[in-house]
Amino acid sequence: MKQTGLWSRLNRKYRAKLRERMGERGAAMMLAILFVMVVLTTAALVMTTLFAQAIPYKSNKENSQANYAAESGLEVGLSYLQETLEKLQGASSLDALLGLLPATSADTSNSAKDGTFTKYEGASVLLNHVALNKVDSVADTASYTPDDLSYRVRINFYKDDPDGASATMITNPSDLKDTQYAEIIGTGFVNRYKDGRASGDARQPQALKRAVCKIGASTDTTTTTHSAVAGGGRMGMGFYAAAPYNRLDSQFVWVPVDYTGVNLGSDPSGEVKFSAAVSSDRTDFDGLEKGVATLNPVNRTCMLATTIPVTNEKKTIAENLDLSKTPQAGSGLVLLPAAYNAGGDTYKYTEECRTDGAYSSLNAWVYYKDNSIRLASNMNLCVTGVSVEDADGKAPATLQKCGTSYGVRYQSDYYTDEAAQQAEKSDPDSLLNKYQKWIFYNGFINAGYWNEMTGEVSAEAAKYKSPLPESKGYSVAGVQRDKKTRFQRLEATHYGAAPNNEGDPHFAGGNIKATPYEQAYMVTKWTSNFSDSYFSNGADMEDATASFSQAGEAGYLTNQIVNSSSGFCTVLSADGKSVYTDTCDVRTGDFDAKCYQKSIMGQGFDFVTTHFCPTADKENFNFTSDRADYDEDSSADGSGKTTTIRLYDTNGGVHYLKAEGSAVGLTTDINDATKFTRYNENNKTKSVTIDGKTQYPWAGTFQTASDLCLTEIYPGDYVANDENGKDIKRQYNRKDGHAMLKMLKCGANRDVRGRIIKSQAWNADVDYGHKGGFGSYTWTTETTTVTIPSNTNLSAVVDSNVSKTKW
Repeated sequence: MKQTGLWSRLNRKYRAKLRERMGERGAAMMLAILFVMVVLTTAALVMTTLFAQAIPYKSNKENSQANYAAESGLEVGLSYLQETLEKLQGASSLDALLGLLPATSADTSNSAKDGTFTKYEGASVLLNHVALNKVDSVADTASYTPDDLSYRVRINFYKDDPDGASATMITNPSDLKDTQYAEIIGTGFVNRYKDGRASGDARQPQALKRAVCKIGASTDTTTTTHSAVAGGGRMGMGFYAAAPYNRLDSQFVWVPVDYTGVNLGSDPSGEVKFSAAVSSDRTDFDGLEKGVATLNPVNRTCMLATTIPVTNEKKTIAENLDLSKTPQAGSGLVLLPAAYNAGGDTYKYTEECRTDGAYSSLNAWVYYKDNSIRLASNMNLCVTGVSVEDADGKAPATLQKCGTSYGVRYQSDYYTDEAAQQAEKSDPDSLLNKYQKWIFYNGFINAGYWNEMTGEVSAEAAKYKSPLPESKGYSVAGVQRDKKTRFQRLEATHYGAAPNNEGDPHFAGGNIKATPYEQAYMVTKWTSNFSDSYFSNGADMEDATASFSQAGEAGYLTNQIVNSSSGFCTVLSADGKSVYTDTCDVRTGDFDAKCYQKSIMGQGFDFVTTHFCPTADKENFNFTSDRADYDEDSSADGSGKTTTIRLYDTNGGVHYLKAEGSAVGLTTDINDATKFTRYNENNKTKSVTIDGKTQYPWAGTFQTASDLCLTEIYPGDYVANDENGKDIKRQYNRKDGHAMLKMLKCGANRDVRGRIIKSQAWNADVDYGHKGGFGSYTWTTETTTVTIPSNTNLSAVVDSNVSKTKW
């Protein structure tokens, strides 16, 4: 002690004075006592300082850890929000925002749900008790190592800015469609469950981080006025899934219908009036030859797009066709009779089938040049079949967003270069792979077929990526034997049934029992043959089957001549002595239904193992009777090209059209063939204006020097040279109901209802939804675009007062 500096200082200062008063011994004692007191006082001050510094250190450490945990939770919440919104992109309705909520409901007392995003308190997202470093709890003791850290995340949704004075949190899931803001709360804990997860009370969070995200979900509604050619065919036929034919004598095909009093350019309404008795026979052959009979409206159908997504529940017409809504992805398809039995001998026209009525935006269809079936009022929606994943039973056909177009109109080498077709098969977004590509053969068949995975089929399918239908045997390796190949057909259910119900496969318009009338749904089904369907009706099809313009890929590039109004192709009779128009044998890629007709009709088992039909060979005529060609007018302005029109029989023999007056015949002598002037669809030499719409009647025509045009004539058609349609001359005079060819004055034709028709345009695109046309109709639609962005507008991250928010 005597060696310390403190003792020396005390000794020098106080020893002399103490010695004078107390002596040497007393001075030594007092100095010792004074030394001890100074030492103790200093020690106390040091310890006080040390304790004062140690206690905040523990608190600061826990606060830092809790803040770290809260920030971690906030980041996880932001990731959940962004990833979920990204999945909701492309939605057709803001109702999809309901997907912001997880499927699992929260239960904070159930440790099995810890660390899982759950639905909480109606319309919030909760992620409870996520451990950062330890699973087991630890005692509540001071420590200089990481403690038991965890976080909790809650996401709340608001219509208005949650920092606004009047903002109210959304608590009902059905109201999430109004979500514009998301509030993310991350809370951090240290030793949250100090007595263990299953016992003791949970602590309050020691840190809280909060962020507000502006989602910006929106709908943009665009109002568009459309104008289009009435219906999909000459008579406003719209769409036929199959022949509008019924074997019942009371509903025969060709009948004399009285259209007296019908306004030009309009559909009839009210009662169907027959101008003669229709009870003696099913077809008025005599009336056909006299030109007074037409297609029985009672035996016709129209197809309409529903304005709601289709389900396996039967819906009423009012529910299916709600005009306050527009068709959307997932909408179904229903068929109605064009006219129905209203009791006894009274028949009435169906309002929903009128091409110029309130439902015209739902009942007009386009068999587009890429072999898709599109709604004329929304050409972005395509009729979609069932995938190869669903092999059993019928499924409703629906409208879905159209895929990518391939084919001869998009690739000139489509039929001659296998690589062009392979590109289509390798594209997951192609119409083919979306089951939206349809060929027509007595009805619509999917352009792809489905083979069982055996032998060479497996080897071919292995060349495709696993997500593609081709990897499962779709449209690869040719057609197999012994019913190992399935084809998909588009047909109607039994009348009035739910979409997935089995029904009468021999569907026709008259089969819809109408009291006043019911609907039938369009469905699709994979089958190994069509012997149980209307495809097998054989000769019944020839007089009344109708496709509709543009007959898909049929046209100049496929060696066919298709009428731009009816969608019918020029056809050579089997004996080579007659020419008329009938449904085109539409084909696509390596699948030609006509080629495999015996197989798909169940008439035999001549399936060709791993071989394709020779559709790529344009010189092979052994399968079809609608092969025809001419020298196309390739000029930019449609100035014209002199050409003969050539048709080919099934043996490859050439027949030429020969025009004599109004009659159209055939000759095998090229020197006797008529020289036509072909004007392509760009010709604007002549114009006609009707109801404010300008049309060019020479576009797409074949004309003679006497200004007569090659014209398709349908039963009931006539030429009316005056505006009121009083100068009438009937033109049709066949007995079989086939549409016929005649040479008539260009731009002067009207159909049986007095509408000016485009029956003189051939191999010309029909302009749907833009320019309008003779006998056109207009309608207005509202197109709603839904935007759900994934990149949200994030406010600054802030520390929040726990008492002011739902955490």
